Amino acid sequence: MVVNLQTDSWLVVAPITIGILSLLAAWWKFLSFWERMWSESLSSRSVDRRMVRWQRTLFRGRALLGRWGGPGKLAGLRVLILVSRGIVLLIAAVLLVSIAVRLLKT
Repeated sequence: MVVNLQTDSWLVVAPITIGILSLLAAWWKFLSFWERMWSESLSSRSVDRRMVRWQRTLFRGRALLGRWGGPGKLAGLRVLILVSRGIVLLIAAVLLVSIAVRLLKT
């Protein structure tokens, strides 16, 4: 089903707009949870020890994959979350601008 925000009835546009904004809010909340979970994991020393222990068992005494956490990995996570939140804000801005254009034309 294709919805035209400029010509369709408000009875069609309003529920779809609310649905899209609800999905974007849920995506934002999920990103917050995901960032908190992974940042705690990356900064945890016990997770780092388990990762090294697992590698030493698997690779006969060598840790080929390196340590679990580190400043680069945490910074990479923050960049990924920032880009994802930027996409959420971009989608919301495009949707709200299209609704505002419709309101200004009527």
